Amino acid sequence: RRPLRSVSQNRFIQKCSGRKSKPHLKIKATGVAESTERKSRMKNPVPTFFSVVKFFFCLACITCAVSLHAQGATEKPVSAEAAKPAEPAAATATKPQPVRNPPKSANLKRAEKLYFSKKYETAAALLRKIVEEEPENGRANSLLGDVYYLQGFHEKALSHLMRASELNENKAPDLFRLGQAYEKLNKPREAVRSYLKAYEQDETMKETLFHVGFVYLSLERNKKKTRPQQTRNGKR
Repeated sequence: RRPLRSVSQNRFIQKCSGRKSKPHLKIKATGVAESTERKSRMKNPVPTFFSVVKFFFCLACITCAVSLHAQGATEKPVSAEAAKPAEPAAATATKPQPVRNPPKSANLKRAEKLYFSKKYETAAALLRKIVEEEPENGRANSLLGDVYYLQGFHEKALSHLMRASELNENKAPDLFRLGQAYEKLNKPREAVRSYLKAYEQDETMKETLFHVGFVYLSLERNKKKTRPQQTRNGKR
């Protein structure tokens, strides 16, 4: 058995031996401190990149909601006068707009039959009557321009074909016939312009490009014919 010692004797022995009092207690205390620090870190983790992005996203959503609410508050309420339905068009005094492509009448159908059967004189007389009665009829103007072109009256055909290209929805055929009329009247610039407009309206009409090339070819031929005549006149 160890002899019983007093507290003062134990302290004296510890001082002489150089040992520290109860080191196992300090180790336990440090372990408890480390565990408490870990728990505190788990409760309050370091902010990561995704958490920062989430914070700014939430902040942007809040600001947008506040701005939309402020705009809605500033908008004026709809008045009772504005909420009323619009008055019918009959009440307002407006001029009736002319119908550009009215339904085909019996005279127009008859004129088409005469045109396709190549009875141009009787078709022209009937079409002139229709155009006088209905000047906004695009189909009648187009047929009359074609009849004048086929009869050789190219100057008369120009006005009706130009009018038809303004009235009809499908402008390409009228513009193509207009280019042919200009070509017959020896107006190459106007002819090329009409052909190109027709191609812009309908790109499937490849014959317009053929006619444009033919007009330029005829112009080059005319230049070659005039050059030798000028040289001969100069030599004389």
